Amino acid sequence: MNTNGKKTINVGTKVTYRGSWGRGPIKKATIKGIELCDCENAKYGTPVSEVAVEDIRRCIFDLNDGHWAYGDQIVEILQNTNTTEKKIITKTDIENELEKFISENPYADTFDIALHFTTWGQEQMLNK
Repeated sequence: MNTNGKKTINVGTKVTYRGSWGRGPIKKATIKGIELCDCENAKYGTPVSEVAVEDIRRCIFDLNDGHWAYGDQIVEILQNTNTTEKKIITKTDIENELEKFISENPYADTFDIALHFTTWGQEQMLNK
């Protein structure tokens, strides 16, 4: 899931798909490349590493078994190995941290505050 709250599919995701224009047997594969196209079943697109699931039908997927598939040939998303869920830091989180920092450091200048929030923000993202 990305920061906008939309579910995504990434390079590295395990899927099942049907070859032969969706009429072949179901096979398992891992996505090794994604191209996002302007429309469904287009021949070429823009390479991306992640795409919203709602846009899956506009994609061409390069698979690790030597095949490729249009988005409508993907049957199931089995496992997303590149989980990209990120913690969203809210305005309230920032306000609370600022109030705490200033109460602990009443003589802090703008540089001190900026340095603290750079470090704090990185810690928040690592502790998702």
